[in-house]
Amino acid sequence: MKQKVEPGKINENTYLIDINMLGIAKITSMFAVKGGKTALIDGGTSSEAQGIIKSLRDLGLLPVDYIIISHSHWDHHQAVPALLEEMSGKEVEILAHPKAIPLLEDPSKVGYDFGIAHLLPIKGVKPIKEGDVVDLGGIELQVIGTPGHTPDSISLLDSKNRNIFVSDAVADKTDDTTCLPAIMPPSFDPDTYVSTLEKLKSLDYESMCLGHYGMYCGPDVKEILDEARTMYEQVWKFLDDNVDKLGDVEWIANNAIEKFMPNSETVKRIGMIFALAMVHWLIDGYKMCKKL
Repeated sequence: MKQKVEPGKINENTYLIDINMLGIAKITSMFAVKGGKTALIDGGTSSEAQGIIKSLRDLGLLPVDYIIISHSHWDHHQAVPALLEEMSGKEVEILAHPKAIPLLEDPSKVGYDFGIAHLLPIKGVKPIKEGDVVDLGGIELQVIGTPGHTPDSISLLDSKNRNIFVSDAVADKTDDTTCLPAIMPPSFDPDTYVSTLEKLKSLDYESMCLGHYGMYCGPDVKEILDEARTMYEQVWKFLDDNVDKLGDVEWIANNAIEKFMPNSETVKRIGMIFALAMVHWLIDGYKMCKKL
């Protein structure tokens, strides 16, 4: 399968925005879908807000009509207040799963701050759920419930372009050599996650857009679902087998990389600081699920 990683137009109606999270390219992606109206899928991080605004302006995508938040984790919505301020005077509908709305309005209810000192509240969010359709005029986004990574995770199916936006519901696949399981605090649910992967196999699409990172496309794109499940099962068992070492993030990170992703181009490109941050959150997701 082919990975599209460069910002800009990636199909007839879809644009990729690299938010350059923490100043690092090609780890966190947002998307915009343009028909008669424009929907921005996710809202990025507050520290990258001005760069996101510039990217959208350069692509001719401002103002947007909708901002659809895929789930309640901070890196997918914290630039929304800055985006709304930039588009002041324009009526923008903000949409999210009903379970996400109280967490967006009061981020302290998330129960985990990911080490971010101050999370911004987002008000006025309208609920969307499984089976709803966001009509952009000439293109429709069908809402698919895809919980597991979080209880409020949604995906969006664009039947016209046979493309699905899954954000973090499947995995973080930043390149062909790197696949990070969707285990994250505070509310990862293994059984629901596996059910979501099986559900996604039944849908009709030939490309998949990830929150981390980019678009994968081709007749074999659904292989990502099997890869994600295998990686999840292997990492979960590794954590089960090494539960006495969970306090040593560096040991877990070094051994997990050697065992599961020894040739990760992302780790080589960014360094162990990336791996340590991801593994720290992964361990916390495992521990919170296991109530350790």
